[in-house]
Amino acid sequence: MSFQGYLRSRVLTQSLFDQYIVEYLCKGCLPVYHTERREFRKFVSRLCPTMKVGTRKYYRKKIADGFLQQKAHLKKKLADALWMCSTADAWSCRRKSFIGVTIIHWISPDLSRQSACLAVRRVVCTCNYEIIGKLLEAINEEFEITTKLTCTITDNGNNFIKSFKVFGTKNDESQERAPIQSVDLSNYQTDNSHFPQAKPRSMSSQVFRHQTNNYLNEESITDILSDIKSEFHESSEEDGLDDAEYADLVPGIRKIGADNGTKDKKQFVQDGKPDEGAVNFLPLTDILKKKASSRTIYCFPKHRRCACHLLSLVAKKDIFVGLDASLKNLMDSTEKKLLALWSKQNRSSKAADAIYASLDGLFVINNKTRWNSYFDALVRVRHFLNTKKADLKKLFTHFKIDYFRPAEEEFIKEYVKVMRPISEALIVLQADIKVNVECR
Repeated sequence: MSFQGYLRSRVLTQSLFDQYIVEYLCKGCLPVYHTERREFRKFVSRLCPTMKVGTRKYYRKKIADGFLQQKAHLKKKLADALWMCSTADAWSCRRKSFIGVTIIHWISPDLSRQSACLAVRRVVCTCNYEIIGKLLEAINEEFEITTKLTCTITDNGNNFIKSFKVFGTKNDESQERAPIQSVDLSNYQTDNSHFPQAKPRSMSSQVFRHQTNNYLNEESITDILSDIKSEFHESSEEDGLDDAEYADLVPGIRKIGADNGTKDKKQFVQDGKPDEGAVNFLPLTDILKKKASSRTIYCFPKHRRCACHLLSLVAKKDIFVGLDASLKNLMDSTEKKLLALWSKQNRSSKAADAIYASLDGLFVINNKTRWNSYFDALVRVRHFLNTKKADLKKLFTHFKIDYFRPAEEEFIKEYVKVMRPISEALIVLQADIKVNVECR
């Protein structure tokens, strides 16, 4: 028994060492100049004395090459997928706007759900619906997934909604799949009485099937149709009218070549007025030079609004529509006292220390854009009401804030009890892999 091959596979080479550093920088979202810090180089020299740390420029090139490799690998995976669903979002940070197709989902051959981040792009100008349409289509074409997307999920922002309303496919489920029409041909006869009467319109493409549900080939369909006596017939060249006879029958049509003599055939306007019997020709170059409409440029899949965002709006806005006046006043008075207490904790470190000393913890401060944080903040308040009510009263007195009335305490407890299912549903919908609820 020899361990020579095993030991050789575990030898750390310089190329493998550089690959580990690139992975360390990318996974940790660290700046490239981190490799030139004295502490990092000292740590590496102690850990691997035989290895050398490259320069910032070297690792920047390695990261760029690795990005191209990962992108090619992702495009190969997407090429094997048949259908996929994408999500898009836009945000701003540090006075800069961004848009990204954050995650795209597809089913792999082993029936497992796969996802990946496609792109994050900088938005230089106003993030309106036309800019969104241009960027999203560019990303879809870059990864060659335009024809494979079944839908794109976004939030309820006006810019996204208008973009998909203008450029997207209508969400008409009745037109998604046309029903397959079948005709029973088992008792086929050449008599016209066994077939429906012909309608004065072009025959639409139909799918003929036997009772065994096997498709007919092209020759058999041609034979069947040739035996049917149609009410319509095509005129042959012999019984048709030539151009001269047709011009005699239809007034306003000039004969070309017969009575024009040597006149120019392109002369259709006389004395500045168009000839009534002449055909108006439109130059193709003029049509091509016209500025194309935005409706014909971008092609989007069907639009689905994020279920998490919709449910958050229901919990944040819709439940208060048509609310009883007394209940609304109770909610406003309770929230006013909570906001006063939360602002004390946010604005003063001394107040935060006093809250922590009295309650052995701090309040959860809610985020205005996420309803879950507001629910978590009320859960924290309810916890202090159930466990440290006396200390909470002293804290209100210390900050000179009116304490909750009994009705307000009951409102906080009931609100947490009623809204907990919505909070739990949002947690389920926000999952990445273990979720089977469709976003509509």
